[in-house]
Amino acid sequence: MPYGRPTSDPKGNSIRIRLNDEMRGYLFKKSEKEKKTVSQIIRDIIARDMKSKNPPT
Repeated sequence: MPYGRPTSDPKGNSIRIRLNDEMRGYLFKKSEKEKKTVSQIIRDIIARDMKSKNPPT
């Protein structure tokens, strides 16, 4: 049985990264300010980068 809300864009992949305290603090403050999850903030940053540049080949 699937978990979570139904979606047309499932996000089943995950990655783990190491951040210093400054980067972690930035993400959590941005998350609170924009009322989004940290995961969504990171996805937004990646999507913005993908739109502004040619993707790697």
